[in-house]
Amino acid sequence: MARRPKSFWYSVALLVASTVGIGLFGIPHAVARAGFGVGLAFLFGLSAIMLLGNLLYGEIILRTHERHQFVGYVRKYLGPWARRFNLFTFWISMYGAYIGILIINGTFLSKLLGFAGWEVSPVILSSCFMVIATLLVYAGLKTVSHVDLVVTGLALVLVGIIGIVGANHIQSYNYDFSILPQWLLPFGVILFSLNGIQGVPLVRETLIGKEQYYRRALIYGTLIPAVVYLVFMVVVVGVTGIHTSPEAISGLAPILGKRVVIIGSLFGFLTSSTIFLSLVSAFRASLREDFRLRRRGDFILPLLPAFILFLLGVQNFIEIIGLVGGVAVSIDTMLLFFMYEKVREKGDRIPEYSLDVPPVLIYLLMGVFILGAILTIV
Repeated sequence: MARRPKSFWYSVALLVASTVGIGLFGIPHAVARAGFGVGLAFLFGLSAIMLLGNLLYGEIILRTHERHQFVGYVRKYLGPWARRFNLFTFWISMYGAYIGILIINGTFLSKLLGFAGWEVSPVILSSCFMVIATLLVYAGLKTVSHVDLVVTGLALVLVGIIGIVGANHIQSYNYDFSILPQWLLPFGVILFSLNGIQGVPLVRETLIGKEQYYRRALIYGTLIPAVVYLVFMVVVVGVTGIHTSPEAISGLAPILGKRVVIIGSLFGFLTSSTIFLSLVSAFRASLREDFRLRRRGDFILPLLPAFILFLLGVQNFIEIIGLVGGVAVSIDTMLLFFMYEKVREKGDRIPEYSLDVPPVLIYLLMGVFILGAILTIV
């Protein structure tokens, strides 16, 4: 077997970094509330579907000579009607992720200060962090891919620490295989966590001239986060069961001790902070490129509605990321399947790989996501 180039592993790392985020911390709680068997089924099923989606998106990119981001491919192959749907999901995704990060960031920081003897409200800490981070982005600070990779590495280290320390504390009775009333909860949360669609074009850019490695890089980059989520879910739910906290970490304190929770909260704070900076930087760039807002501070005003919602009490972390995953990611995935059908007719480049997925499977998966989005809203 030929040795893979360094760019292959770097491209895999980029896709992993684009996928692993704050959703990691929400999966155990959602699974504990739905039933462990239900959670496993959702994780395996949605991982397979998202793998197929990333591969289809990769084929769309390879069949298109001109380079685009997701919104550009939607406009090219599906026209203005799909563009409107994509704008709708853009605002849901940005605001949902923005609020979700504020919630979990304040929670982690409050826990850390609590261990130091300072009791400060998570809402106050989130608000202070939001102001500081927004000013930093206004001043021109933004994260780069190397920083994102380091932070993703920290998240993987956190999973490893909790896995090693928690393995001896797993109790089999914490794995409830019955179907609980909140059985749908993991659908949106896991879908949100597995969504790395923004990283698929980055993989292509990294492998220019080495496109023969593209499909395998997408497979590795999609499955690694799924395995990480599985390990984290199995250990945390096995240790805390139905008492799993919404952000997964604080509920471990009575069993694994404060030291693990301090380390977990610190890593969680660093991870969410870096993701926030990346998110706001990307939001600013999108407003400039897609909405033609050119002035330096134009990105601040569109952020205010989400911050106001947060201050008014929209602070349920699981429900927020579940809504984004169940609705916005579902719609984007359906648009992706539509594009795949179109690109086979209108593509202007011969791809390095072709999946040739039967149309009946595409339509079946579309139906799954339509049903999932409707049930999430209901």
